[in-house]
Amino acid sequence: MITLKYKKHDTAVYISHIDTLRAMVRSVRRAGIEVDFSKGFNPHMLLFFSPPLALGVSSECEYVTADCKGVTPEEFVSRYNAVCAPGFEAVAAFYTPKSPNLAGRIRAADYEFSYSADKAEAVAAAVKAVMTSDVYEVGQTTKGGPVKKECRKLIYAMEDLGGVLRVKLATGNDNLRADRLALQMNEDFGTAFEVTGIVKKVQYAEHDGAVIPADEFLVKTGEEVK
Repeated sequence: MITLKYKKHDTAVYISHIDTLRAMVRSVRRAGIEVDFSKGFNPHMLLFFSPPLALGVSSECEYVTADCKGVTPEEFVSRYNAVCAPGFEAVAAFYTPKSPNLAGRIRAADYEFSYSADKAEAVAAAVKAVMTSDVYEVGQTTKGGPVKKECRKLIYAMEDLGGVLRVKLATGNDNLRADRLALQMNEDFGTAFEVTGIVKKVQYAEHDGAVIPADEFLVKTGEEVK
């Protein structure tokens, strides 16, 4: 199996997770890469994705694993990038002997929220308020309508880098979407973050009781080829 690390940016941020899957299938077919299919009445290409990305958010670290043979990670990247849809370019590939199950192993992710200089004081106040509090409620949308959910334990870190706020958030069964946090902070503190100004920078996977960068996890389970 080969796991592809790819970016999702520019106009691709407006493509849903389901349509991202379809775009990836089309790109792999155009690249002439043979991927196994599931069995049964409605067979589908065996592609395994990392957790879905919120609509409008960019990423430098999305992953998809293909159950394929007869191609090296280096060849996969080259052939895929020659035909992929704009905004979905690959940046690396990793060989793994079996599916790394990133959807189940990813536990956290780093995001960067960009903001304008005139919002520096508001961002500083927001970081202090959130990180010194034991409780922080974030708006969620459910079938029953909008609700507030206690999410402080899902916010692992915040660091103001000047013009950029770096945030580490929980991912997995208990997770906090970056866009929801940004919008809640706008409402509470006037930070004026834009969803399209959010970039996912690093994903972290659980391995042997530790949580490490996903790239490092994939290297430990196979061989990285850029």
